[in-house]
Amino acid sequence: MTLDTFLETNGIHVEGEEEHSGANANEVGDDDDDDFSDDEDYVGEYEDEVLHGDDNHLMETNNVKDTPKTRRTRGKTRCAKIHARSWEEREEVTFYEGQAVGPTPRRVKDLTYFIGTMGRNSDFITLMYTSWKAVPLKVKKRIWKYINSKFILPKEGKGWVMTGVREAWKGYKTRIKGKHFERYNNIEDMLKNRPLDIPEVQFQKLIAYWSIPSVKALSRLNSENRKKQQHQHRMGPISFARVRNEMREMNENKEDPSQVDVFVATRTGRKGKELDSGTQTVIVSYNK
Repeated sequence: MTLDTFLETNGIHVEGEEEHSGANANEVGDDDDDDFSDDEDYVGEYEDEVLHGDDNHLMETNNVKDTPKTRRTRGKTRCAKIHARSWEEREEVTFYEGQAVGPTPRRVKDLTYFIGTMGRNSDFITLMYTSWKAVPLKVKKRIWKYINSKFILPKEGKGWVMTGVREAWKGYKTRIKGKHFERYNNIEDMLKNRPLDIPEVQFQKLIAYWSIPSVKALSRLNSENRKKQQHQHRMGPISFARVRNEMREMNENKEDPSQVDVFVATRTGRKGKELDSGTQTVIVSYNK
């Protein structure tokens, strides 16, 4: 559900509260799948009329009023040149096993970074939802259409793309919480050091939401569960499908690599960092 609905349900009122934007999403909990069909609103082959001038421009320059001044530092990746692409300038991305793999590593990297900008772009989606599942379907459709206006994507790529947007949105929300909420002990300091790209009234609602005991308890549980995860991969934004595709191309017989080979390759990584003892033990056992 929206934060407005959640806070209202819990009897919490935020000072200076804005009128709700009108998004109507009543589902709760996290969602691993996007719930619009592959054929619905696909614009990978023909330009959709919905993509008119209001969307087809750089969306990263938000006009946020009442913003505190801070020292200017190196900013987030914005992909300005990609946002500025016309329909004719779109670049094609190839997929393998439902994941982006080419035609070049640079093309996949561009798409990956661009997807990351969409997850934190308040012109498309704000943080005013309790979970990704609560984000209205029309918002997800609009994001998918916009990404298709900058890249030529196959229908089977939708799941990978929207999962990327979801993870970027969740990651952005987590970073905002860690840097601007958990770091401070009182609301005054939180507001004084609030993120530049989130209006004060919205950040007040996030503070109220994160301060609810049941929300804090769920957050602690999720944090503990993440710490229990073992043998995590070291490929960063590089997908397993891309790793498998590269390994297959390097194979003399062009055969698919085994699951063991992929596990070793993705846990070893590309920067030569030392593995934790548990992962090293598993790899050694595989190689016996």
